[in-house]
Amino acid sequence: AMTGWFVKRTGLLLLLLCAQAYALNQSFCPAWKLLSPVQAKCPLFRNGTSNLEAIIEQELAGQELATRAIRKALAKMFREYDEAVLNVGVKEMVMAFPYSLDIMLTNPIAQKTVGDIGTKPLFMHFSGPTGVGKSLCTDIIARAMFSGVNAEHRRCGHLYIMLTEFAAATDRDFPEIQKKLNATIVSQLHHCPRSLLVFDEIQNIPEDLLDALLEIFYGRNSIVASQAVLIMVSDLGHNKLAPGMTRPEATQAIQAAAEKSFLRVNKHVLLDNIVPFLPLAREDLQQVAELELRKLQRSLAKEYLGLWNGKLTWKKQVTEWIAGSCMTDGTYAADGGRGVRTYINHHVFALAEQELLSECAKESGLSYNNVDLRLHASGGPLIAFIDTVVGHDEF
Repeated sequence: AMTGWFVKRTGLLLLLLCAQAYALNQSFCPAWKLLSPVQAKCPLFRNGTSNLEAIIEQELAGQELATRAIRKALAKMFREYDEAVLNVGVKEMVMAFPYSLDIMLTNPIAQKTVGDIGTKPLFMHFSGPTGVGKSLCTDIIARAMFSGVNAEHRRCGHLYIMLTEFAAATDRDFPEIQKKLNATIVSQLHHCPRSLLVFDEIQNIPEDLLDALLEIFYGRNSIVASQAVLIMVSDLGHNKLAPGMTRPEATQAIQAAAEKSFLRVNKHVLLDNIVPFLPLAREDLQQVAELELRKLQRSLAKEYLGLWNGKLTWKKQVTEWIAGSCMTDGTYAADGGRGVRTYINHHVFALAEQELLSECAKESGLSYNNVDLRLHASGGPLIAFIDTVVGHDEF
């Protein structure tokens, strides 16, 4: 009796291990080979939750409300998909293990497979003002889900469509546009069922066209997109949002704006799963400045490789000043975090490069001196100068 019990348990353990290996293979889309024949394995991460956490920590400033909602939604989706794929592996292999058959098929968790997940995608509606991280978040999600680019130099599972190209469309154009969008989406999901589908600027297209787009996913003859992530991006309610709002307050403001903007469209979809992106507070813009200065440091190091091996340095006062200046300067204020990035990529880059060009011209070898960013003695503006690491008569 003990021997029989041991055999059954051993068989069950082997079954689970084999099914788990099978599930890992099945999580990669075989159509990837058609897009990138030189790369055998699809770059889809089986579970991108940990990648998402790491990239958000490194690249996104503020938006605690948004990132919490995104993390929760994606973690649940990844978990459900993994369980379903594992169960496909179990059910397809279970016949080879007759002793484990009854045990596995009476387990309620084993009853759910990929086909049971449904037909609808995971939907999120990103809404908020310009320059607060909406587009950046869609890119972060893509990088968290997919590890590389395909032969066409894009992430195979990331479909991004800017809808402003259809802003001037008329009723006569709608059938052709819907047909084109439907074909693009169906082709994308054929190649990668777990795609990330992003439709930006939905507030700028005619209602009937938006309704036609939603029909593709939620109509009577909707496509099957249960493994995909669908994100629609808008600025609805942006002028009613403020830093420090709770998610219910922000969601209500966005819903009210959607109700006014879309009178006929199938609105219930857009009113569900709203992810509000609040305007960035001064401390958030300061964090953006910190992140962008680090990027500038890496960019300068790459550009001056072999000539300069110093660092771009700055103190807290510099990022505080940049944030404050971008909030009050009309050139950058309306663009939020994007305005800070523009300021650093143009103005700060020019300051640093001017010093580097002079430094590299007079140094006979590799320069180890730093480029230091500081405020003028009067409290502004920003200046850059060479911070000598060692004197010319040393070493």
